[in-house]
Amino acid sequence: FLSPHASAEGTDQLGTTQPLRSGTILAVDILETSGESIVWTGAGNVAVTAPSGASLGTFVSGATITASEGIGRYNLTVNSAQSAGSAWDVEVVGQLIPGGRLSSQNWQFNTGSFSESAATNGSFYALVPAGDDDSTAVIELKLEGLSGYVYNINANRVGVSGVNGGKSVSTANNTVAQDFYIFLQPPSVASYATASPTISGFNFQAGESTDVLGNSVTPCTKIIAGASRGYFHFNTNVEGTYHLQCDIDQDGEYSTTSGDDLLMTGGCSSGDNVVGWNGLLNGTAVSTGTYDCRVKVNVGEFHYVGTDIETSYPGLRIFEVASDETRTGLSMYWNDSLVQSSSVTMPNGATGLEQSEGTIQSGAYNDAASPNVNARSWGNFNSSSKGNNTYLDTYVWLDSTASTSISIIATDDTDTDGDGLSDHTEECHIGSDPNDDDTDDDGTLDGEQYSVPESSDFAGLESNGRLATALARRAIRRSRLTLAPTKFAVASNESSQGELGLLPNYAAGLQANLKAPSDLVEITNADAALGADYLDEEGTRHGGALLLQAEGGYYEHERAICDRVRGGKLLNIEERAFQGLTVLETTMKNSREGRLEYARSLRLVKLEDDTSWVPQSHWLSKDSLPTQEKSKTISLQVWSENRDRLALLFQEIIQHLESNLTIAWPETIEFPDDEDYNSEFEEQKKKAQDASGRAPLVVMRQASTLGGKLKIESARRHGGGKAALRIIKMEEDAETESVLHFGIEHLAAPHTTELDLGPFLDATAELVVNGKVEDQVWISDGAWAPYDSSIWDGTASTQSFSRTACSLQHLQATTLASNAIALSGCAKAESSESPGEAGVARHLSEPLQLGDLNTLSFWVNATAPYHVCLQSTEGHGCLEMPAAQGEWKHIPLVDFGLSDKTIELQSFETISGSQSAIEISGLTWTESLQDNASAQDSGCHISSSRKPDKVPLIWLSLVFTIPLLWSLRRKKPSARMKKR
Repeated sequence: FLSPHASAEGTDQLGTTQPLRSGTILAVDILETSGESIVWTGAGNVAVTAPSGASLGTFVSGATITASEGIGRYNLTVNSAQSAGSAWDVEVVGQLIPGGRLSSQNWQFNTGSFSESAATNGSFYALVPAGDDDSTAVIELKLEGLSGYVYNINANRVGVSGVNGGKSVSTANNTVAQDFYIFLQPPSVASYATASPTISGFNFQAGESTDVLGNSVTPCTKIIAGASRGYFHFNTNVEGTYHLQCDIDQDGEYSTTSGDDLLMTGGCSSGDNVVGWNGLLNGTAVSTGTYDCRVKVNVGEFHYVGTDIETSYPGLRIFEVASDETRTGLSMYWNDSLVQSSSVTMPNGATGLEQSEGTIQSGAYNDAASPNVNARSWGNFNSSSKGNNTYLDTYVWLDSTASTSISIIATDDTDTDGDGLSDHTEECHIGSDPNDDDTDDDGTLDGEQYSVPESSDFAGLESNGRLATALARRAIRRSRLTLAPTKFAVASNESSQGELGLLPNYAAGLQANLKAPSDLVEITNADAALGADYLDEEGTRHGGALLLQAEGGYYEHERAICDRVRGGKLLNIEERAFQGLTVLETTMKNSREGRLEYARSLRLVKLEDDTSWVPQSHWLSKDSLPTQEKSKTISLQVWSENRDRLALLFQEIIQHLESNLTIAWPETIEFPDDEDYNSEFEEQKKKAQDASGRAPLVVMRQASTLGGKLKIESARRHGGGKAALRIIKMEEDAETESVLHFGIEHLAAPHTTELDLGPFLDATAELVVNGKVEDQVWISDGAWAPYDSSIWDGTASTQSFSRTACSLQHLQATTLASNAIALSGCAKAESSESPGEAGVARHLSEPLQLGDLNTLSFWVNATAPYHVCLQSTEGHGCLEMPAAQGEWKHIPLVDFGLSDKTIELQSFETISGSQSAIEISGLTWTESLQDNASAQDSGCHISSSRKPDKVPLIWLSLVFTIPLLWSLRRKKPSARMKKR
């Protein structure tokens, strides 16, 4: 199967000419629960970390490191630089399972010379994800004459981060993720299996799916290059890499490396995937015309991005390694067009090739490496070549499939019917007829009727676990008032927002509509807040921004992580270089209409005695720079539906902040001359990395719960070890927390975890890899909140409210249908003596789809007659009920007079006009109960017109602030909505 294991790994494989640099992190796989231990031999000691992340201490050379946590991956940080000519190694003592155990995600060497005598002739073996959780492949990077003086060995599946994926570029202002574990021998943990990819449903959507008359239409496939964006959709069965290609030069071929055709690359997940395009190629708008496009899905894609390596001669080759250790040569790809001008002649008088479209094939394993024939070659064993201060990317893949081609159209802004809206805007974004200036024949031109401004929803608010009631109250209050957010006062030119200063009045060619979202300060740990919509001349919103300041900690509810609470879907996270940092850019799919939105976040931290603010951009606030009690933190969140506009907004808002604040950006780090390389560079580099964001290895694309049933869709982005799911749930008593753990089997394909946890108030779900929390999201099925007529300008109000000083009741399980939905918690309220309705309401994080369920059950204790009201997407209905003393009620849905079974709100209100109290518990939707339907329980139906001025809760969600939706742009508002 595999050859017998070596007793030690290190210089036995690499020789003594490749000394490790200080700070290199070595990973060691322990595969036996007992009998295996680790021994480090070399200069200095190593700091050891267990698989859980716990420190095991520091060990000197020759000491035995006990694998105290058993099976898993242990990290050894080398604390001293090794010396040329001296041996170093790591041994797994007691190893019975053959194969390599020693790896690193970033091998770091300092050979002390550019000469051929200091070159590397060894092999490195990458453990590569190969399509699903059961498949991992091994790829050998076979080096002959690789000389970099100070150099690194690492790899990933996309190459350089961001738009330069697949290209070789300068190291300045670019970053490379270190994802794959690179072994010195074929790894023991590999399955040596590769899943075969398939593609279905490939299409391009650049517009709405319904017209203004409500008819379904096929979304348009047109974009205005550089001014609009469309989205490629495809479905695949594997975790892999996509190559989105368009034949821009229209020669009938899809070029991967020439630069004449569009190539966008990134990681894809099993299931639906979305990739946006704005009609630009290398930063330039494509000409109007029709272009053929396709998507390829690759499995086992491997990018070796050489960092500052001056020479590879006779060259490197790449092979797939089978379980029997046979090797298969792979076709290599590269594109050096951006760095080829620095090429030098090699020892044979030739220069290294600028590109390979798979034309350089590694050939038979025992063949000699031949420059530019079967090997990737450059340089001449000195300090000058195209490899100097660059990332040179060479990549391969193990299996690939391509979709059929589709055609998309790049168009212009022609306005055929002269109604003030371009044909593209009408056809793609509004759904009106570009050849008819009054599509619905109502006497109002389309340009006047549908060109209305949007309002920012300032979403991105996630509870830290205890804010559910406040959020529910907030959502109910907003939905019962006007369509515009009522708590957002217009900000004055006087800075009343702490140290935030004002957001710029103009950014990215757009004008700001400044707002002060004071209710975020009311219910979160923010001390000051300032927001803005960024509008064009017609008043259409093209982006938004939010600044929040917190004392002694971080703002806990950032948009990128939090939108999943209200049904949004996290599609992608990309790393973007900015001011010496790596900032994270997310792509979210809007839960309301399926549109995509891009967002970036940045935190600024100022400790008590500092005069400057330190930036950082971690995914989770718990990974941020340390704060102290008297520190201040500013959180900036910027979003747009256009990725390029987002980048410009983000940049110009940061520039404006710099006019108000002193920001201590990381020092610009240029790779030093190799002779001058020292630990100071590593320290500067580490400081920048500590402040920079890193995209999580695994993410939760969506998370939701209803009636104790939890559903999480997870995705493995790239690299990393095995994942685990941890649920921290708050029980119904609002005082007790429970922590539950679930293993990798719950995250296997198709990456959906469904658990029945029983009733709980809310929960935090965490994805953990190698003891580190990679992603987290807070989830709840809604909450009880106080509810009274003061919300809609009435006189009644709740004098007290509690969700803990109430009696938790539940129906007997024997009386419930298997598909019953039991909502958690209870609520109790006392009302004032003023006439009008007052009581409690159950807010839902997402509309409740009842399906076959037709009976509402609840336990009630009411000192006066009360109303039971249901709000659906079609309207609302109420029943009047008599006072009750701790009784169960079972009411058929038909009694409410609602035709639609999508419930958005349930309220219980006393109506006596005198001081009264009501308590509700055990709220359950089920099928008809045997003891149901007594006249007393049914009550008396009240017309749904009882409160005609309440706006239907069409947009209700846990943190949704009611923006003017695109749906309002597709039809004229009703008279009641105009009034409101």
